[in-house]
Amino acid sequence: MDDWQDTAFSNRHVHNRIGKQGRGKGGKANGAFNVQRALGTYEVKCAAAGKVLRSVASDAQGLGSLEIYTLNDLGNALIGELIMPGVLNGTVLMAGSRKTIKIAIEHLRPEESESEESEVDEAATHEETIDSAEVRDDDDEVSDAGPDDDGDDNDEESAPHDQVDEFEKNSFRTPKFWLKWQGQVTAQAGDDGVTDGLVTDSGYLVFSGNTCERFNGTLSCSRLDWHNVKITGFKLRSKPARDFAVQWTHDAKT
Repeated sequence: MDDWQDTAFSNRHVHNRIGKQGRGKGGKANGAFNVQRALGTYEVKCAAAGKVLRSVASDAQGLGSLEIYTLNDLGNALIGELIMPGVLNGTVLMAGSRKTIKIAIEHLRPEESESEESEVDEAATHEETIDSAEVRDDDDEVSDAGPDDDGDDNDEESAPHDQVDEFEKNSFRTPKFWLKWQGQVTAQAGDDGVTDGLVTDSGYLVFSGNTCERFNGTLSCSRLDWHNVKITGFKLRSKPARDFAVQWTHDAKT
């Protein structure tokens, strides 16, 4: 396959390109990537988070955790939870491209919203049907004309089947994930512990190898004036896939 991530997320194994230095050595970084290896608990370090905590006379050093629980229903993104005590916490989505992140987020739209949209679509279709019937009654030429289905068929055929854009050429050796997170900035909570609504922002993770033992990355949070601040992490323990209830608010502030 051309798309490494389609392979990884379907749990099929694809061998990496092996350079002259890595040929035959069998190093961990050169093993086939299996996205299930990313699941588990990671300790996260963030100097910017430590700075926030020190500003409120805390002795904390900006340590947090990242739990990567499972794949989403579409099988094209990882679902997790980022917790930086005293700073922020939220749900995390990780995928191989910005396009896939958008698809994964759209799939998380609450069922009520989907039902409402479906009802609106059905009502609109019903109105169009009535209007068409009235036109046919008034105009014999229109009544003789059949429905134009060719356009819809062409749209379906032209719709892209691949949900994921390709990564950079070295993605096999160092898996990369774009991420979106949505949650609360607890550092700005009031005396009553209430935060000022949900925040949605972005980040990026690059694992050191296909075993997903360590990563470097960035995290943004407009509320804290963070723009791609550095984060690092290492795996404390691998875990099997675990259920995690995800609710994503589509009108949350960025």
